[in-house]
Amino acid sequence: MNIKEIRRATPALIWTTTATTLILLPGHLLPTTSANHYLSSLLHYHNVDKLVHLALFAGYGLLWTLALPNRVIHVYAIGIAAAVATELVQAIPVLQRTPDVYDAAADVIGLTLGVCLIAAVLLRARGANSINDVFRRVIEQAIANTTLSVRLERVPARS
Repeated sequence: MNIKEIRRATPALIWTTTATTLILLPGHLLPTTSANHYLSSLLHYHNVDKLVHLALFAGYGLLWTLALPNRVIHVYAIGIAAAVATELVQAIPVLQRTPDVYDAAADVIGLTLGVCLIAAVLLRARGANSINDVFRRVIEQAIANTTLSVRLERVPARS
């Protein structure tokens, strides 16, 4: 990585570090005291924590897609792996946390929103005129970034 790439990735690195720390915070450090009772009940009983997960991973998707605009598929795949991994790590008893499939789902939805929003904006800035054009370019970019290249040829019709 050159200095320009490092500068471009710095916000994404800071966001990822902060989000990971918050998601993996040990249970005894979460707000449960009487002073924070309202916050605690809001987070646990009204599923606001799902919005927090969504926002954290939307930020991840936005910032990493901006940092690595030619690696959208990689950003998305690593984001999904991170969503699953953070929930699995929460099962470690020392953390006093409970893994939740719905948290992982909120993570993936947030990631999808973040990646798609920035990918669409970047592609629009590069001349995409419609949503179909955006999807076509995303698929073309995904195919171009794969390590396997498949040559498609037109097969002549049998007479």
